[in-house]
Amino acid sequence: MDLRIRQYLSKAQEKRDAVYVRNAYDLIRAAAPAASELRVLCAEQSLQLGCWEITQDCLMMYLDGKPPANQFLCRAYLCQGQLISSRSISTAEDLDKAVMYYLKAIEIAKDKSRYHFLVFNASLLYLQSVRRFLRPGQRRLLVSSLTQVLEALEEVQDPDHAWRAELMLHLVECLLDAGKQKEAAAVAKVTSDLIQAHKPELYPRLFSIQVRHNLVDVSEMLNDGNPKLLVMYKIQKLKHAVDVAEVKRDDADTLKEIFLLLTQSSEPKASVLQASSPPPDIHRSSAPPNIISESSGSSPPPFTQSISAPPSVLHSSPSSSCSSSVCLDHGSSIPLTDRAELLLDLAFLSLRLQQHQTASDCVKELRATDVTVGQRIMMECVQCELELNKHREGMQNYSRSSVELWLSVIARLDALLQTALKQADARVTQAVCVCQWNTCLPLLQHNLRKRVQKALLTLARALQHTHSLLLDVLCRVHTELAAIDEEDEKLESAMKHLQKALELDPLSQQLSSSLQLLQLRSSVHSAPTRPEERAAKLIQQAKEGSGREALRKRRPLLVSAGVALAPDAFQTVLDADSKVKDDGAGDRLELLAAKAQHHSSCVQKVKGHLDGLDKSSDDKERVKLWGSLAKTARKQEVFDVCQAACRFCLLYDDGRWKNTSEPKIRASPDQKNQTESSTQRDLLRLLAEVHFISAEVTVLKLCSEGVELNGSAVAPDEKRTRPPEDDAHWNLYSDWIKDLSAYATGGFLRGAELGAELREDWLVANAAVYLWNYNSWLLTTGGHRLLLPTFRRLLELLRQAGHAGEVVLVGMLCDAVAQGLIQPWCGTSVRADQESQDTGKEAEKTLPAEKTKKVRGKSVEKSGSTLGPQLDAAAMQDVKKALEVCEFALRLSSGNAEPLPISVRKQLCSTWVCVKQLLQQQIGHKLDISDESKSEAVASVTRVLVAVEMLQCNSSSRLMQFTVPSLSALVQMALGCQWSDPVVELYVWTRLALFAHQTQDHDLVLTCTHNALQLEQKAAQRVKTAAYALFSVRSVQEMLSSAACVRGQSVIQEARGHHSRYMEGLLKLQDSVSFAQQAGSWSLCMSAAAHFWNACLPLLDSGRDRRQLRGALELVLKTISHTYSKHTAGNTNRASGLKRDGADTTNAGVADDDLKLWTAVISALLRIHADAGDWRRGLQLLDEALRETPHTQHRLALLKQRVLVKARLGESLLLDMQRFTSEGETVCAQMWRRAALCAKDKRQRLSCYQNAITALQSPGGPWQKVDILLEFGEWLYVTHFPVTDVRLQIEWAVDILLFTDTQNTDEASGPCLSEVRSVGRLERLMRSHTLLALTEERSSLRQQQHLLTAYSCSLHIWKVSMATAQEVMNDSAEGQEVQSASSRKDKERPDEKKTKQPSPVEDRPRAKAADVCLPVSPEQWAQFQCPEELRQAFLSDARPYSINSTSISAQSRTLFYLDLLVKELESLSLTPLTFAPLHLAELIARDLMQSRSQSDLYRLRIIRSCADLGFESPFSEQLLSFTHVPADEQMRSQRAVVTQRNASQSDGTDETVFAAGDPCGWTASAPSPHQLWLAKADVCLSLNLIQPAKVLLTHTHLTAQELGDQLSLAKSLLLLAVLANQEQRFGEALALLQEAQEIGGDEEFCFLLTQTLQMTVVEQEEQETHHQVCAITEQACRAIRAVLEQRGNRASVLRFFIASLQTRAAVFRKHLLSSADPSVEMLISVCDTLKRAAAELLQLGYRTHSAEATLEHANTLRILAVHSSSAEEKQRHLLDAFSLMKSAVSLQEQVLTDVLNVLPPHEVFVCWILHKSENS
Repeated sequence: MDLRIRQYLSKAQEKRDAVYVRNAYDLIRAAAPAASELRVLCAEQSLQLGCWEITQDCLMMYLDGKPPANQFLCRAYLCQGQLISSRSISTAEDLDKAVMYYLKAIEIAKDKSRYHFLVFNASLLYLQSVRRFLRPGQRRLLVSSLTQVLEALEEVQDPDHAWRAELMLHLVECLLDAGKQKEAAAVAKVTSDLIQAHKPELYPRLFSIQVRHNLVDVSEMLNDGNPKLLVMYKIQKLKHAVDVAEVKRDDADTLKEIFLLLTQSSEPKASVLQASSPPPDIHRSSAPPNIISESSGSSPPPFTQSISAPPSVLHSSPSSSCSSSVCLDHGSSIPLTDRAELLLDLAFLSLRLQQHQTASDCVKELRATDVTVGQRIMMECVQCELELNKHREGMQNYSRSSVELWLSVIARLDALLQTALKQADARVTQAVCVCQWNTCLPLLQHNLRKRVQKALLTLARALQHTHSLLLDVLCRVHTELAAIDEEDEKLESAMKHLQKALELDPLSQQLSSSLQLLQLRSSVHSAPTRPEERAAKLIQQAKEGSGREALRKRRPLLVSAGVALAPDAFQTVLDADSKVKDDGAGDRLELLAAKAQHHSSCVQKVKGHLDGLDKSSDDKERVKLWGSLAKTARKQEVFDVCQAACRFCLLYDDGRWKNTSEPKIRASPDQKNQTESSTQRDLLRLLAEVHFISAEVTVLKLCSEGVELNGSAVAPDEKRTRPPEDDAHWNLYSDWIKDLSAYATGGFLRGAELGAELREDWLVANAAVYLWNYNSWLLTTGGHRLLLPTFRRLLELLRQAGHAGEVVLVGMLCDAVAQGLIQPWCGTSVRADQESQDTGKEAEKTLPAEKTKKVRGKSVEKSGSTLGPQLDAAAMQDVKKALEVCEFALRLSSGNAEPLPISVRKQLCSTWVCVKQLLQQQIGHKLDISDESKSEAVASVTRVLVAVEMLQCNSSSRLMQFTVPSLSALVQMALGCQWSDPVVELYVWTRLALFAHQTQDHDLVLTCTHNALQLEQKAAQRVKTAAYALFSVRSVQEMLSSAACVRGQSVIQEARGHHSRYMEGLLKLQDSVSFAQQAGSWSLCMSAAAHFWNACLPLLDSGRDRRQLRGALELVLKTISHTYSKHTAGNTNRASGLKRDGADTTNAGVADDDLKLWTAVISALLRIHADAGDWRRGLQLLDEALRETPHTQHRLALLKQRVLVKARLGESLLLDMQRFTSEGETVCAQMWRRAALCAKDKRQRLSCYQNAITALQSPGGPWQKVDILLEFGEWLYVTHFPVTDVRLQIEWAVDILLFTDTQNTDEASGPCLSEVRSVGRLERLMRSHTLLALTEERSSLRQQQHLLTAYSCSLHIWKVSMATAQEVMNDSAEGQEVQSASSRKDKERPDEKKTKQPSPVEDRPRAKAADVCLPVSPEQWAQFQCPEELRQAFLSDARPYSINSTSISAQSRTLFYLDLLVKELESLSLTPLTFAPLHLAELIARDLMQSRSQSDLYRLRIIRSCADLGFESPFSEQLLSFTHVPADEQMRSQRAVVTQRNASQSDGTDETVFAAGDPCGWTASAPSPHQLWLAKADVCLSLNLIQPAKVLLTHTHLTAQELGDQLSLAKSLLLLAVLANQEQRFGEALALLQEAQEIGGDEEFCFLLTQTLQMTVVEQEEQETHHQVCAITEQACRAIRAVLEQRGNRASVLRFFIASLQTRAAVFRKHLLSSADPSVEMLISVCDTLKRAAAELLQLGYRTHSAEATLEHANTLRILAVHSSSAEEKQRHLLDAFSLMKSAVSLQEQVLTDVLNVLPPHEVFVCWILHKSENS
């Protein structure tokens, strides 16, 4: 039987078939063999074939037989140990069982020399069994057993020294893990001796361990000059620094030094030696890669938080040992193989230290070296890490490109991993696995991890294949694969992965719970009996599916799970978030109060839940289920279920579980206690996470109510004003909102407290992040004091538990706490609005003279003062606490360990300076903050920041003044700093620029703003890529806007007329506006736009400059519009938690000045479009402006402009005019009138005038209607509408003037002109009748009646005004008498005994104002000169009964009609009646229009009229003074010339859109100086004042040429020709006339030109004179006839021109014929012409001209009689001549009779005498 058993076992070993083993086992079981060792042999064979049951049974049978202590007993013990190990040793108990059998075997084998080989085998099997414990944290468990194994090997003198050295190295590491430093050093010394004696190639590995853990003094070794040892020493020292988190700033230099040692100490021609392979009987490898867990540092605010602990990020590096078989010598070079290994080690270490450049250099060096396949694979791993680092910032936002890059790198690493597996290099495979795991970590999100599933499967297979010690990684990989399969509904595969993970970590409660839940989920057909299991299954089912359809199905499942756990209370608590029914009966406040009360009563139901539970229930299981329900509902966004589950879950946070272990506890022999402690820690961590979830959902609840966390309740009405404080409903609702905020804040704080209890800093940091982010809105509004208790508690917890690398968070919390402490004594927050400060407006402020002194180019240092309010004891205590907090944060940010960003340091410095100011402590010239900083770069930046904040405090505070260095010194300090943050640098330069602008230091402003504006791109990029946002993009743009604005202002101030510099400054101001628009700051945008507009104002008068400003103005307008839209949108959407009562939100708080500026820019752009004639673009501009501007009164101007532009384009105005109905009929009528002025189409203008007239219906504004009617009549007359239509409008106006009563005057109603006392009405009547006279035929008596009525109106104006002035002068005289009497009385002293004698002056009675009488005759009017006191009386009286600017508002129009009246009177020979209108015109020109030159013109006309009538004028004495050219008019003319040159290309501008205008072009504005000079020259020529006329015409001609005034130029040439004729320079006159003729003019100009040309040609006395005169006359008449039909209303005037020219030509022909032998035919032709002309003139009503033509006809007949051939013919001609003379005399007598009928009797006699004398 023994033989058969042996045969079966032999075949089983040979064929590797378990059937033979089972046959042998059956024989052994059937009959006990004679040799008991067969049981051992069967057990060994079955163990090898995996038959563990047979192995266990055979060993039990053998050991139960009490075998002897021989080789088979040892083999049985070894087999038993292997059996235990094969079942996975995962706990300390399993380890002890297995090790016990190995040690028993060793004890037996070492006693007998023939069994010593078993000692070696036992050591091999021992190491294989305990290999999974050769990890940090678990090596300590092997110290005792490994020591016994090594002692046994030493005792038996095992010859394999390499194996013993390997075990001794493991022992050193185990002792170090157990914290036995001395023992480890001793063992390392023994190991060193052994290695140096037998295996020197292992020394580098030992040396690395000794150096890394300070086990040996290496000074002597390093002195030997071995470069390899030196490199290893430096590398290990750096690794030790990384392990203990003592990374220094000079580590980069150390890495570079190591790299230089490796590159400069290489062996140039060393052969590449292969690594020695381990013995075939064991898995032999070098030390495992260094697996260091690096906590993922959270980024500064705004923070991103997670509710689970951050995953471990594994970094790989190759083995520290050099696997070369070459002995370590003391040469000066490093073998190439060792150099490659060291370079790889250095590359991985550089990656861990974030020194990527050094790692890249190592890779480049390795590429130039012959390396093995494994080393090349590791090089590629380093290269992948380097590529990922380039895009790590993009991965933080998970951009699509970054994710794709990450996936491509994962694919590369996956290929490398497969290559490493093929190479069967465990060390390289493990290194690639670590790199792959680190790369996959960022993509392990629920929506991305499916894309890395393949890579994770390869990773798990590789780790299992190489029996890697990265068991934690393998466990995590299986866990992630299980999650991926679970999402794909592959439950069986997921359970397999979880089972594998549980094998690796059997004590994990989380894995076991997950597996249990998966099992429940997979058991579809089995119904759980326990409510906990039902709830768990429902929760798992709720996790299935995706999309909104699945979401509707998941909610009932979640609710059912909650009901299963709490059937009595869950639904009630869930109803707390349900809507309260609104029946519509109550108001909104009652509904809100009902909602609050309902919520509060429902959540109270949760309190008794624990008391009603069965005592046998597992509270740990239930709290996990509640937490799972809360997390699942949160993920599914079912917030009401989430909140209810959180409330039930948090009931277990009652202190029942405590943290009884260290957070990073090492493995303990007492595994049960460790498991219990770990479970309690997991539960406490779960409660902390649920606290966070509950608080988050509560914040969402607040947001649904329109409130931020810690905000006030928002009123339900649209005005959002608070109800009264005594409203019970409102108080109930407000208290509920406060309770919700307190609950949320308490939840975050409780989560932080649990984190501190667990000593898990990431939980505390997450709580701080939550509270910071949710309360950031309150911080920006200065609510630091409200958050002080919360933030102080947070700061305490962070200092207690650690900050998880969140140094920025700690710094910002310190700053917020300090500000909250000092806020009551600073008035507001230190920086309540620092990011949105309106620095543009601050630039306009100037420091007081006593605070700042300025010397050109140098700022004087500011001395401090200690004045300021004294703080009480409580305030002083708070301020000192604030100082302590600030100094703690500054020490934290000193740059020695974990440096804070400079932006956070800037915030702290600002608060610290403010605290110092409150404490009245000077900082000193060194600007030292005593933060113990060892970095000079940080210290220099801090000094500048402190100085800037000191300047800011000095300029904006009434507290103590700091002693601050000069601005120039600060600028130099800032220039010398190394700025790590461009945003803070921008802040410093902007603040310095503002301070320099306040002190008017132009050079410093340019320097600072130049440096600031250069940082635009860097600062913007920094803000966008920074993980925290202490400065926002808006604040950066605001600072850039302020810097550009200050620079622009400074450049403009220093331009001093330099156009290019001025435009450069404008460009900077434009940039300032653009930056403000990008910032979205309305106030800053309008401030910059105001500066820009003010700088543009001097350029808007020039058309050329306006064109240059078009682009800039369009950009500014676009910027204003965009900024306003953002501003209004922000105000609309912003939460109103702190809205003040009665806050005015109209137009989003836009100031009136801002709207004025906006409108002004639009108007300027419209003017520019008008310059270019692009009215369509101007209309588009106005349409856009009206869409974008707010609905305020300023829109009215834009609406008016749009109406005018539309009228200019001929578009319909009805819809636009409807918008003016609310403004009143006056505005409507005025707009219709202005539209008529702008309209180019006659029909549209006619319609506009009609609408303007009909718009005025109420009797309150008759004068406006009269003005429009008169203007309408003028236009109808000028545009040659029928005169009946013209008369209709004018007569309507006259009726209104005569028959309309006004309540503000004393005049009675009625048509009597003498009863009208209003000067305004009289002036309008004068204009009306003058215009009516033009519409009548000259032969009609109505024309004379209208002219006389108009004259009467002008005379009545004088009468009324002089009477009123007399009253004014009398009142003034009486007032002066009373005043003088009172002053004399005041001077008299009451105690004087003697009466003071009056002086002769005082005794003389003051005369009353002299009576000024109105002239009653033409002679008196000729002698009249308006007294100066009368003029002053007119000006001082603003009543409507006097000549003033109120009663005569349109002075130019009045003067035009007075001139027209005078002209018409003179044409009717009523020259004596022209004095009153001329004197009135002179008064208006001199006193109302302040035009001396125009006044002189009228005085010259008065002198001419007096000369015509033979009167003496008082003005004659100053005749020559009236002809001078005033200096002020010359200056005005020169300015006009300069302006015209600048606007030479914009002459086409239509000004009718921008001014009221005048439809006829008669009286649009006052005449220009050169036009007045022209008129004065004409009068001077008529008075024969040759020299003054020549001077005036010379000035006029030059000015008209420069201005391009063609009409004035032509008239000046005509008058110069007249002057040349008078001086008998006929050739020059002819040239001037030809030049004037080329320019051209109207019909009257053609008439005058032709008359002068006729005279000039005649005076030249050439041969062809007769024909020239005829040709000139015929050409002129033909030209006038051509326009006769088009000028219907001027037909009589044009016919008069033709007849007059024909008469004059005939007279010239007669004179030419009389001087030679005339031709009878020619004389007859002359007679015929004169006959026709006389008849035409008589028909037209020009009787005097007709009489003159008749007389010339008679004279011609006399000449013809002389040359008659027969007596009868001669007699006939003489008789005809006599008859014609009688007719001429008759006509003149008629004219004289009409004049005599008009004049008074006395004047009739005078005129008759004058007439007789003239005729005689």
